Amino acid sequence: MLKAFFFILLLLAEKSWSEDQYTEQIIMKAEQGDPASQTMLGLIYRSGLRGIEKDSARALYWFKAASAQRSPLAQSNLGHMHKNGEGVPKDNKQAFHWYQSAASLGSREGQEYLANMYETGSGTSQDYEQAIKWYKKAANNGFAPAMKSLGRMNLSGKGLPQDTRKAIEWFTLSIEESTNLQGNAREYSTDDNDYAVLIGISYHHGEGNPQNLVQAQKWYRLAAQHGDSGAQFSLGTMYYDGEGVIQDYKESAKWRRLAAEQGLPEAQYSMGTMYYNGEGVIQDYKESAKWLRLAAEQGRSDAQYNLGYLYSSGKGVVQDLQEALKWFLSGAEQNEERSQHSLGTMYHSGEGVIQDFKLAHMWYNIAAANGVAESKVNRGIIEKKMSAEAINQAQDMAREWIKKHQ
Repeated sequence: MLKAFFFILLLLAEKSWSEDQYTEQIIMKAEQGDPASQTMLGLIYRSGLRGIEKDSARALYWFKAASAQRSPLAQSNLGHMHKNGEGVPKDNKQAFHWYQSAASLGSREGQEYLANMYETGSGTSQDYEQAIKWYKKAANNGFAPAMKSLGRMNLSGKGLPQDTRKAIEWFTLSIEESTNLQGNAREYSTDDNDYAVLIGISYHHGEGNPQNLVQAQKWYRLAAQHGDSGAQFSLGTMYYDGEGVIQDYKESAKWRRLAAEQGLPEAQYSMGTMYYNGEGVIQDYKESAKWLRLAAEQGRSDAQYNLGYLYSSGKGVVQDLQEALKWFLSGAEQNEERSQHSLGTMYHSGEGVIQDFKLAHMWYNIAAANGVAESKVNRGIIEKKMSAEAINQAQDMAREWIKKHQ
C-alpha cells in the first residue's frame, strides 16, 4: 500500500511542475482538507522526500488530520509511528488501535499488522484465532506478506496445524503476487528468496509437493537470479546432472561459480573438481587448487582430501608432502575415508613421514571399516611385515580412534 502511494507520487511528478511546485500543490490541497494530500504530505515528512527535511511531528500532524477523515493508509502509518516510537513514545496499544482502525476500513497493510499484533500479543492479548482471521483477510485481498505469515504458521505449526504442503502453497501464492516468475520483481524481498528456495526444494525432493524437476529448477532460478547462493548452487547442480534441464556443464559452472564467489563451500569444492576435470571450463589444476583450498579452509573434508592429493602429486601446486599430510589429517579427522587410506599409504611407504607400520595399519584398518576395499587389501599386506604384538597394538590404536570420533 505504501509503495503504491509512492508510485502515484512518481506519476504525478511526471507532470510539468517543478519539484517545488509539486510540493506546493500537495501542501495547498492538504491545507484545504483533502485526505489523500494530507496522507501524502505525512509520507513526505515521515521519510524526508521531495527535498523536504524529515519531520516526525509534522508527519504525525498530517496523518492524524487524514485519519480523522478515515484514511486507512494514514491510520496504518500512525500505527507504525507509535509502534516504532517515531515522534512519540513507543506505544503498542496505540499502534494496535490504529492498525485495528485501518484494518476495519479494508487496509491490507493494516490487516497484516493487526494480525501480527494478535499473533505476538503486542498491544493486546495473544490470540491466534484473531491473528489467522486478519492474516486471511489481508491474504484474500492479495497482500503477499500476509500469505507469507500464514505459510510461516503452517510450516512451524504455531497457531495453525503443521502442514508443509499448505505452507508451500501460501509461499507460492505470496511470491506469485510479488513477481511474475521471470525475475521481474515488483516487491521481491530477501524473505521471498528464502521461500523460493524452499519451494524449489519441495519440488526437487517431493516434500510438500509432488516431485517436479522442471518446477524445481524454475524456483531455484528465481532465487538464484536474486543472488541466493544456495539456489545458485542447486541450479548449477541440476545443470550438471541434467535434472529438469538439458545437461550443460558450462551453465553449471556459471551458476556454481556465482555461489562459490559468495563463499558457499560446496560450490567452491564443485568448482575445484570441475577445473580439475575440465568440465564446463578449461582444465586448470591451479584454479582447481585455489577453489579446493577455499572449501578446505571452511572444513569440507572432501576438499581437504582433494587438496592433499594435489600436494602429494604436485598438480597445480608445488609438490609438498608435508602439506599433503596436513590436509589428509584434516580430512581423516572428519572420517573422510580416502584421506584415511592416503595416510595409511604414506606411513606404509614412508613418503613425507617416518615409515611406521603400526600407524599405517591403524589408518588402513579405519579406512577399511569405512568401506575402502584397497585399505583392507593393504592391511593384509602390511600385517605380513608386523609381529602379532604390533598388530594388536595397531588394532588398539584404531579402536581408540574410532571410540574418540564416534
